[in-house]
Amino acid sequence: MTIYDDHLEDVRDLVRERDRDGQACVSTTQVKRELGIDGRIGGRLLARLEDEGMLERWGGSSCGVYRIMLEKPLVTDGGEPIDWPDTFSRTAPEDRQSYPGGFQVTRSEAFQNVLDELARWPGVTDVQLESGAEHQKTNPNKPYARASFDHPGVVVYFTKDGESMAAACDRWDNPRDNAQDLYHYLHETRMQEQRGTVTAESEYRKLRLPSADSEPAAPSPYAVLGVGRDAGAEEIRGAYLEKMQTAHPDKGGSEEEFKRVRGAYETLLEEVSPDA
Repeated sequence: MTIYDDHLEDVRDLVRERDRDGQACVSTTQVKRELGIDGRIGGRLLARLEDEGMLERWGGSSCGVYRIMLEKPLVTDGGEPIDWPDTFSRTAPEDRQSYPGGFQVTRSEAFQNVLDELARWPGVTDVQLESGAEHQKTNPNKPYARASFDHPGVVVYFTKDGESMAAACDRWDNPRDNAQDLYHYLHETRMQEQRGTVTAESEYRKLRLPSADSEPAAPSPYAVLGVGRDAGAEEIRGAYLEKMQTAHPDKGGSEEEFKRVRGAYETLLEEVSPDA
């Protein structure tokens, strides 16, 4: 698959969206602005859609403007069901928020980052990346660039050395940010193992899908403290102090909850400040 094939469905989806909105044309400038695709590549993709009869060059223009030639709007549905692992915790809809750091990637790039990261893991096969948005027919691991969604979560299933595994994120309010956060988690898991700060066995255990009689997987330290995976030491400490207001036994919490919050804090602080 070439870089053009990889982005072709994204551009098709943009054309369909503009048609639904009553727009008469699309340009290479809009493709670059909306999808983050280089203007030269965007021009070639629009030319391919012209060959398919979807577009027509505007008045023979050489400036990259095309008239949309769809006979009727092509629409996607409101989203797709997402197969969330039974033992993975879910974020309540009212607790989801926009990612505060503002990931500077497109939806397509975020999903591709997940796929590229898992391609670097030894022994990984059968990767299946899912979300609550409609995915492309020709590239089922990636959603349409502008497809709506009923659920913002993203989950990836894969097999590693013969074992079924999964990772998921639904903390943020849109698939792009959840996919990019998922990528950061997978990347950091691989980096920790390479640096020797943790063993591969201890990290990969978190990703294994349990059998029917297994105990539910423990929440990650990020989930315990309620911070993103790129949180710094200051944010982690602030979240820890806030949690301790209710988790400490002297303030009505349980000993178990106290140890869980304390353990999450120490784990994350060691990750962000290994030499501290």
